[in-house]
Amino acid sequence: MKQPETVLQATRPYFEALAEDSSYQPLMVLGGVAVAALASPATKIDTKRHEIIALASDADSPRIRENGSIRDLDIYVPASDKEVLNGVYRKIEEVVGKDVLEISVFGNQPFSSLKNQRMWGNPAAGWTADRYETTEVQAAASAVPLVKAIQPFEVPLPQEALEPYTLIIVDDKDGKEVAMPVLHPAANIANYLSRSAGGLRKKDNGLEKFPRIAYNVLRDPDCREWLLDGPGKSQFELASVMRSLVGRGDQPLKHVRIPMPNYSLVELADHPAFMYRESLPTLARRAVIGMAAMKASGVYVAEQNEQLVSAWQQYGVEKITNRCTSQTV
Repeated sequence: MKQPETVLQATRPYFEALAEDSSYQPLMVLGGVAVAALASPATKIDTKRHEIIALASDADSPRIRENGSIRDLDIYVPASDKEVLNGVYRKIEEVVGKDVLEISVFGNQPFSSLKNQRMWGNPAAGWTADRYETTEVQAAASAVPLVKAIQPFEVPLPQEALEPYTLIIVDDKDGKEVAMPVLHPAANIANYLSRSAGGLRKKDNGLEKFPRIAYNVLRDPDCREWLLDGPGKSQFELASVMRSLVGRGDQPLKHVRIPMPNYSLVELADHPAFMYRESLPTLARRAVIGMAAMKASGVYVAEQNEQLVSAWQQYGVEKITNRCTSQTV
């Protein structure tokens, strides 16, 4: 059987089924076509209808990267139940096909994981930011308070920050549409800036990706307000904190005239987002910040190495990581 050539060809059957069946588990697409669409100035963002409308030629990508690795399909499910997450993974694999895309299903981390991070106080733990539930009480996903954390910082994550948009991709030739649930456009800016301990990754900061996405999204006044003064404000602050840890003086949003704060390590030890601001004495807080800065610098250096990143994608490390994440989150 011939394999699909593009990501959209591979995923269209799943998203068409998703749109027709209200019993599907709520989910959102992360990255991939969801952010590729935002890199095009032709893409339209309707903040009133919560819609993003893009042409397939702008949003779609070849299924196989130039280095021979398979592209990802990353899905966020607002739940921490492993059975729910595994069920979503199995359904996607059933419809899309096995080994057609690198499928990852991410959920919320349970409260027990957050308690362990807070209790251990190990700044070397956690290389990427994650969403954590802040209660053990079982409730509807919309009722569970969340934080976004990357050791040793955490910020509240309001439910409004996870309200979905609908990405509508229109075929350039026949006008046929496919719709998929995605994050708020400005949430992608926050995610790029805060997802790694090393800050904005080199592979994301090329002229074809993050700067174009940020420009196209943040020229919309509503999106700009969402990030700076609305539901995305706490994630923007987390991004500023993580960027400060690495000690970089660059301004990744300078082309849209949004300055990011640059805190000293001493200031970070007293920052409201610091997990141990109230529980550790001054010298201990500064020691934790120092270790976190070393971790962030190491991650930053590794993520700037194009050969290492390419090997990560090409030789199966990413595949193994994604499969494990999909099955055990």
